[in-house]
Amino acid sequence: MEDEEIKKEEAKPEEKPDKPEQAKPEPEPEQPNNSELDSLKAELSRIRTEKAAALEAVKMGVDSRQIDYVLKLAEFPENADAKAITSAIQKVLDDVPAFKAENSAKAKGFQIGADAPKQISEADAIAKAFGNTRKD
Repeated sequence: MEDEEIKKEEAKPEEKPDKPEQAKPEPEPEQPNNSELDSLKAELSRIRTEKAAALEAVKMGVDSRQIDYVLKLAEFPENADAKAITSAIQKVLDDVPAFKAENSAKAKGFQIGADAPKQISEADAIAKAFGNTRKD
């Protein structure tokens, strides 16, 4: 029985392709669907707005360590223009002035040494050295 099957297989003519090595079509690269593309565009827009807001906060004198907190408190839309960003940051700084860098520049704790003396004119210094007081 096996011999009969083998003979039948041998009797079948071999199928030869019309063309030697037919080119297989290359698969098309996957195109992201519209929802993925839209979400990536929205993410890019959000990042650009955040960077512009951080730059504006630095220009307005926000302490560099406080920028993230100011941006979280500031309420501006994703595609906000510079004016909207500035007004939102200014509102936060008006409400919480401790975020400004100039407030943190004040000396905290102990001061070593005395305050710098007042600058006096040369004529006043000479008069003081001789015990005279000037009357203007």
